[in-house]
Amino acid sequence: MANSQAFTTIDEQIELLKRRHLEFNDVCTAKPLLDNYGYYNIINGYKDPYVYTKDGQEFYKDGITFEQIYSLFHLDHAISHQIMTTLLDLEDHLKAVTAYVISEAFGSEQKDYLRFNNYQNRRSSAKQFTLSAILESLNKTSMSNKNPIKHHREVYGNVPPWVLFKGVYLSTIINFIKLQKPKQKEAIIRHFYSISEEQMNPYIRDIFMDTLFISLEYRNLAAHGGRIYNYVPDSTVRITDKSKEALGDIITNYSSIESAHSLGTLVLLYDLFKKKSYRDDLRKIIHSNVTAHCRKYPDDMEYLMKSIGIDHIAHPVHK
Repeated sequence: MANSQAFTTIDEQIELLKRRHLEFNDVCTAKPLLDNYGYYNIINGYKDPYVYTKDGQEFYKDGITFEQIYSLFHLDHAISHQIMTTLLDLEDHLKAVTAYVISEAFGSEQKDYLRFNNYQNRRSSAKQFTLSAILESLNKTSMSNKNPIKHHREVYGNVPPWVLFKGVYLSTIINFIKLQKPKQKEAIIRHFYSISEEQMNPYIRDIFMDTLFISLEYRNLAAHGGRIYNYVPDSTVRITDKSKEALGDIITNYSSIESAHSLGTLVLLYDLFKKKSYRDDLRKIIHSNVTAHCRKYPDDMEYLMKSIGIDHIAHPVHK
């Protein structure tokens, strides 16, 4: 068995790639890129559309260059950075809105707003996201020695939700929203969607939560340096004949989400938000980087369109 994990110098890496028929426009430029980002991150992460296997060995297709693979790597990183920016903003938005809604409903005293009976004790496949575990986590966070939580606890003897939530993970706040009773959950949703109280129904609650869990997957992938452009989330959008009937008059072209995939789904879901910058900023960075890459490597256009779901990004849903 070949030892694919053996250490190789950058010069040895370049020679290996050349033996596999990868071309280099400028080796002197390639060396610092391999030094800065690593062979594994650039090559192993982005070679897939450019290689074939013959007699058990991997080779690069005719005319493929290191620069082309690096350009795809760069495209993906640009999208990843925008997803992190978007999701950091969405995280702040979620925390602020959730704090507002539960404070309005239950007050700002911990002993009141962290009561078990205020929320739905729903089953969860992950023990850490049960209601008991989340409330325990929130109470533990309230004992943090980091400010502003520490300051509010020591000065006021209480940590209000708008302060407490600064210390919790995005996954915690999303699963906390999932455990809200319908009245509070719908109040949160109306801060994000242009939907009246009369229009609210269970299917809108579903698509909102699906959007949050898909966003969480992308955020975690981006935070850990995962490949974004062709990622297919494990979380899905729950679309049924009943949901199409219930939402068809509320969300224009709602059913088109069913045929979308990858980043195309995420952009369509963000189109449902009042705050259109989530959709627009992500769509803009995808288009600008795909255009720049395909200007140099036009043969990649069809592959990227299919991988990213760019048809849906180019024609977003408008209410």
